[in-house]
Amino acid sequence: MTTGALGRRSGWVTFAGITALVAGAYNGLSGLSTLTTDYARIEGVDELLFGINVDAWAWFWLIVGALQILTGVLILMRNPFGQFLGVIIAGLSALTAVFGIFEWPLWAFSVLMLDLLVLYALLTNADDFD
Repeated sequence: MTTGALGRRSGWVTFAGITALVAGAYNGLSGLSTLTTDYARIEGVDELLFGINVDAWAWFWLIVGALQILTGVLILMRNPFGQFLGVIIAGLSALTAVFGIFEWPLWAFSVLMLDLLVLYALLTNADDFD
């Protein structure tokens, strides 16, 4: 049996890090795609966003995606700040999914379950972080 950091690593924490990386890539690419697309239907979404500029919304998701990618890297490095960011982001994401459960039930339930698994991974394996 190996000792040291590799001997005590949890697969759950690795799962949380990979999930943060995938979510960050998806959100970052969604924001970038919205910024670079000149599609009339996207510009018509202003009413759904309560008057928020679509470009501002795209920048928001681009920044959130970058933050999630940073969080995923920090989690995979077993950095305690990554654990903190991961818990905050997964908690906010779970809360957001609950609000969308009646409009998009399959998406919201899937996101909620992933967020709960990430929270479980980060909170029950806290000893993996230095």
